[in-house]
Parts: sequence; C-alpha cells; structure tokens
Amino acid sequence: MKKLFIIITILYSSFSVYSQNGNDSIQFSSFYQNITTKTTSPNQGKVSIIQDTAITKLIEKHVAINKADINLSGWRIQIYNSSGKEARDEANEVRNKFMNTYSDIKAYLIYQPPFFKIRVGDYRTKADAFTMYKTLLSVYPLSYLVQEKINLPPVQ
Repeated sequence: MKKLFIIITILYSSFSVYSQNGNDSIQFSSFYQNITTKTTSPNQGKVSIIQDTAITKLIEKHVAINKADINLSGWRIQIYNSSGKEARDEANEVRNKFMNTYSDIKAYLIYQPPFFKIRVGDYRTKADAFTMYKTLLSVYPLSYLVQEKINLPPVQ
C-alpha cells in the first residue's frame, strides 16, 4: 500500500511539473504580459496563466467598459419639468436664470420624451444635495431630489 502511494505521488508530481512548463500558452493583454514577463534575476519566478481566450476577451471588455464610464452614482436636484410646445423654451429660460444666479453649479437640460427637465448639481451624497435643495426650495418650490449618474468632480 505504501509503495502504491509513493508511485501515485511521483506520477502526479511529474504531470504537474510537465503542465506548468508547457509552451502552449495563449497571447494575453498587456496586463497578463506584465505578470508573465521573464525576469533576469535568479531570485524571482515566473507566473504562467493558462485560460480560455474567451475569459481574456471578457476581462478586456470589462476594463474597456470601466474606462469609458466616467460617471458615478450620485444626486441632482430637478428644478423644472414640463411638456408641450413651449416646454423647451421655458426649460432654457429656467436653466439660464439658474446659471446666472448660481454660476458655480452646473445645470443640465434633459429631454425624456415628452418632458423637458432641468436638473442641477453633481452631489455625491444625498445630504449634500439636500442642503442645496433647501436653499433652492424658495425659488423653485416644485423641485425635488433625483438619484442618477453624475459627473466626476473637477481635479484640483
């Protein structure tokens, strides 16, 4: 029984070493190439990643989507919402009036058929949006908070 265990262990070890030294690995993106780059130092090793090409393509697609999505979840204040023939002109007037009064806060004209909406601000938290909402409530009594994708704050 002991001899059988030793033989199985030796065979298993030899197959494991053979599979790690194979040269049939696929081409990887730069991320994988950085990991698998051969080193000249004898104290460093090499990592080999063997996987289906479909997995690599999915990872690359995920990275591309994340790079393209520069928005994050946050809050805005909707100060105008209307539909009709003059809704676009009214929305532009409300937006211009707001931007003249609050030049440091961005105002967005949004068209969601058949409604024209004006949403203001890029607030990361509901508490930040609520503080501004209380200020705007006297001028825009029908305003309310809206959770949506916001723009990243400017880098200072």
